[in-house]
Amino acid sequence: MTRHLLAFALFSMLVSPPGFCQTRRGESPEREIRTQRGEFVAAMNARDPQKVFALAAPDLVLYAEGQKAVAGLENFRAMFQRMLESGMTWELRMETTRVESSGTLAIELGRYWKTMRRPDGSSRASEGRYVDVWKRQPDGRWLLIVHAPSDDPPPAPTPEKK
Repeated sequence: MTRHLLAFALFSMLVSPPGFCQTRRGESPEREIRTQRGEFVAAMNARDPQKVFALAAPDLVLYAEGQKAVAGLENFRAMFQRMLESGMTWELRMETTRVESSGTLAIELGRYWKTMRRPDGSSRASEGRYVDVWKRQPDGRWLLIVHAPSDDPPPAPTPEKK
């Protein structure tokens, strides 16, 4: 099972003509990406594959530390389906800290907190940082094309008191 819910890496830097800065919703790229981040987290926590996939581009790439890359929407669908069938549940929280955009690409930086629960009752909590790349589609929608999370190291042990 992958250690991360989603993991994508940077791979494309296409730009559109200057002045193409509003999205189909008439919002700034940053505002729309922050809105879609919230929609994405809600869909993940609801275990709603249709809503999750609606926010991902066909050519997305998922990367996770220590795991092979998952390239393409169909491979992501298969991975997500395996997670659902395994009985695993999760709770995810993500916080966007910065969005920079140019033309048809936007880079989002943020933090995440997640807890994965297995059917046997065991769980694993982690937190870390992520870099996401969003690409504006011809219809103006921003879709996720890359997600690259990185777990924070575990806290240093505290010395025992004598």
